[in-house]
Amino acid sequence: MAERKNFKTFKLNILKRYTESGWTLFAAYGDSSTDFAAYLAAGVPQNKIFAITRQGNCKCKPGPWRKCYDSRSKHTPIAFPP
Repeated sequence: MAERKNFKTFKLNILKRYTESGWTLFAAYGDSSTDFAAYLAAGVPQNKIFAITRQGNCKCKPGPWRKCYDSRSKHTPIAFPP
């Protein structure tokens, strides 16, 4: 449980389990700086990391993301084009 005190490491370890199970991480959405750092460390390209504002906030948390979206926006076509 000590890893839960380091949120980036905790999240990265979960993402590693996905990739070790054969998943390909090609895009990600998050609302915290530790989400964005973990996605980048797990191999998600920075141009496929998208930030979402937390409810009641008008700005996204800082990090290596491509674009910040209001949590109610329609933004899926940018990450997953037809």
